[in-house]
Amino acid sequence: MKYYSTWNDILKNKQISNIQDPIIEMELDKYEFGKIYKEIVCDLQGNDGYFESYIDYYFTVNPLKSFVLSFKGEKEK
Repeated sequence: MKYYSTWNDILKNKQISNIQDPIIEMELDKYEFGKIYKEIVCDLQGNDGYFESYIDYYFTVNPLKSFVLSFKGEKEK
């Protein structure tokens, strides 16, 4: 099985510092994002084996800002 990123992987990743907020569409510090969306990110641990339980399903590295995770599209928000 291909490796997919979990929320814990993102927290440990020093190359990613910000994540796009789905509501205000601004970039938030990943720790602040985790506090605000704690109920959601705790489910992104890949525990059930479905692709939807991994960060990679929803986010991609921003092509202009490699330190930011941005939503792949409106559906993923």
